[in-house]
Amino acid sequence: MASSNELYEEDSFINLPGSESEEEEDAPHEVDEDHEDNGVFHFDASRFYSSSSKVSPSASTSSRNPFPASKRCKKSKPVVSDVTMSVNIIVDDLEILPADEEDFYDPDDPPSRPSTSHDMSHDIPSENLTSAELRSRKRRRGQLHGAVGTAFKKLKEECVKARDGPVWHRDPNLDLPRYDTHYIPRGSSSTIVQGITRPCDFFALLFDDTMMATICVETNRKIETLRSQFKKADSYTFGEVSLMELKAFLGLLILSGIRKDNHVATSDMWSLLDGSHVYRAVMTERRFAFLLRVIRFDDSATRQERRMTDKMDPIRKIWNMLIQHCKENYKPGPHTTVDEQLIPFRGRCPFKMYIPNKPAKYGLKVVMACDADTHYMINAIPYMGKGSVELPKGMTLGEIFTMELVQPYHRRGRTVTTDSWFTSLPLALSLKDVGMNLVGTIRQKPYIPQCVINKTMEVGSSVAAFSYAHNVTLQCQRVNSTKWVLLLSTFHHQPSVIENYKSDIQMFYNATKGGVDCFDQLCSISSCARKTRRWPLAYFFGMLNMVMVNSYILYTDNTSLPKRSRRQFYKELMEGLCYEWVNRRYRLFTFLSRDLKHIMRITFNHPEIPQEAASSRLETRTRCFMCPSNTHKKSRISCVHCHKPVCASHQVICCANCKNV
Repeated sequence: MASSNELYEEDSFINLPGSESEEEEDAPHEVDEDHEDNGVFHFDASRFYSSSSKVSPSASTSSRNPFPASKRCKKSKPVVSDVTMSVNIIVDDLEILPADEEDFYDPDDPPSRPSTSHDMSHDIPSENLTSAELRSRKRRRGQLHGAVGTAFKKLKEECVKARDGPVWHRDPNLDLPRYDTHYIPRGSSSTIVQGITRPCDFFALLFDDTMMATICVETNRKIETLRSQFKKADSYTFGEVSLMELKAFLGLLILSGIRKDNHVATSDMWSLLDGSHVYRAVMTERRFAFLLRVIRFDDSATRQERRMTDKMDPIRKIWNMLIQHCKENYKPGPHTTVDEQLIPFRGRCPFKMYIPNKPAKYGLKVVMACDADTHYMINAIPYMGKGSVELPKGMTLGEIFTMELVQPYHRRGRTVTTDSWFTSLPLALSLKDVGMNLVGTIRQKPYIPQCVINKTMEVGSSVAAFSYAHNVTLQCQRVNSTKWVLLLSTFHHQPSVIENYKSDIQMFYNATKGGVDCFDQLCSISSCARKTRRWPLAYFFGMLNMVMVNSYILYTDNTSLPKRSRRQFYKELMEGLCYEWVNRRYRLFTFLSRDLKHIMRITFNHPEIPQEAASSRLETRTRCFMCPSNTHKKSRISCVHCHKPVCASHQVICCANCKNV
């Protein structure tokens, strides 16, 4: 188990590829099936346990289960353990908080840890598992044992006043419940999603034909301005794009993300040796590169006027439609995570950000809110740099972003988890006014008493302060000789130590902080983003990644559908987007070679087109369309595919076995 110093090396405590810190450890998720009835969520902070932790030798054997056998049945008489009896000890002028046995084991109010979407098979007894299965369960669920560890230490003064005015008390307010719990259903897809089975249909819920039609109109407008620059302007390569072809273009971008070809040259993607035959079956390399060059999302002729009021105007219309679709198709659960995502980009942009803790370091910052359980992105706001948002007096940028992100989901009982860039006492009070709670790390502020931070304690010890006026709990833990970690919570009113040095506030934060980081990681696994100098196109690639992740979450939420891996879902999504265009290309493009048509048939399972007779006669003699105009060769024979007249010198005799190849 990682030490407390490792857990709190940074403000956020997650260790995921693409997260801001690489030295942090996250507590594993746990599902409590006993308290998930009828889709109703119950929270129990007393069941937040870290993996591979050890029980104190002084703890009784029954303390390995937070609900002993004598406490699981309401008819049994409660048994008070020596470890959990109420105590009130004075050690080195520091008073230890009393540990109430009923606070840890209350069968009448059984909360549970925020659940995950995975089934952990809790009903299998531990004695029936092998050692390998038991270790795997501990990694997923955490080791179960009683609430033992180092108790919170009290302040010497009963009341302390911060420099900014708030009064903090030493003891918790016993008139408040231990946790501010309310029944909130788990996150689920909306009724619109019911009845949909194909991956491309889930994709169409978020990226619909209206968005694609807008892209087609603006792209064709750009093609008209560039067509005069090409010698063969009437060729297919430089022609206008249709809605069907645009879907196939998006399908190829998704395929490049699946195959990790997003940073590979197009010549290698279409190569007969290293590339995939799917690329060649959908469109030519020159056509794909041309569409990457000309794709647009707004009218460039009037862009300068519109950018005076909105820096993101080149892609604002498409972005707003995407966010609206994400809101309409999902109902978030009780816990929401607010954090930032960085879309990789190193070109010229007035609001490009440099964040050294991010994997990409340079990019376009997006502040988003995700469901902490399923990691579904429910809302997002692009950050346009300093001066783009007017700050009212006394408000921070993090507070404005958080309130705007959770504005559609105001409901009593919901909890928002944020990091130190967002968390503040005014934000906590603003969320309480709309019925929501806040849990997050916080930086040193004027309204935090200095005696909490400067208190002399051993490493790993924690001290708490309570604001009766605002019903806010502040926890401060000493990580090392020079560093402290502060957590602010309006959800926990009587915090206690759950395991070793970790309190229920810390365990709750560990379980709910990774919503956005996990979403960002899922976007990067199969990213379709290609190298570009245009920041609107970089945003478009990021939006496509968001749609892919959200559409798979909507698919997995429907339990009646067959289980598919994420990779298999993306592959079927690509096939669904490309199928209609490949079918049209196969039937109408007469200049395609027989080998290419054979690849198109075996790749997309196209049925063979029924062949007519080897030739068909015309009513009148017509000049051969393949001969030069000065030859004047005429014929009554027409081609069986394109029905154009051909002379004897351009006719090919083919047997019945070879004509279908």
